[in-house]
Amino acid sequence: ALIGRLGAGELRLKTGSAETRFYVEPGFAQVRADVVTVLTAKAIPAANVTAAAADQAAAAADALPGGNALERAAKDRARERAQGMKKVAAHNAAAV
Repeated sequence: ALIGRLGAGELRLKTGSAETRFYVEPGFAQVRADVVTVLTAKAIPAANVTAAAADQAAAAADALPGGNALERAAKDRARERAQGMKKVAAHNAAAV
């Protein structure tokens, strides 16, 4: 068995020759007995992630307060999510 931490970004599922892509928020993955389980707060089809949505998420992250340790940690997590969205949106643009 293997358990690992996931960062925000792209998750690709391959079934035979078909591939399905998702944007996932940070979470965890477990591999056990040839079964992969992903635990995340949000997973959306990668095709639904746009550069505009990623820019909006980045702006919202930058607007968060950062006065104390808890606020800075929340701001860092929001920035990580926005960066993951930007990478997925860039992959979408390159695929077109």
